[in-house]
Amino acid sequence: MKELMSYARNISLVIGADDTTHAMVEIVLAVSEPVWQMSTGGSMDPVRQAETFRFSTIPDELRKLAKSFTKWADDADAIGKKFSGEALK
Repeated sequence: MKELMSYARNISLVIGADDTTHAMVEIVLAVSEPVWQMSTGGSMDPVRQAETFRFSTIPDELRKLAKSFTKWADDADAIGKKFSGEALK
């Protein structure tokens, strides 16, 4: 499974065919995952393989995505608390 290493954003203005200006947000996610590679000594060693994922969206869609991320984080916290050692005592 890929793990988040870092993230960034770029903001740009796009001029439409009707000369209207629209703000766009480019999201950049740097992720990595372990892969196994043969070392010079002949053993299999894990190394991190990194890649970048980029996408653009309008600010309103980014806000919707952020709300989803917040809900997912809250859900994960609730599950973690439910099954934590203290909750089982």
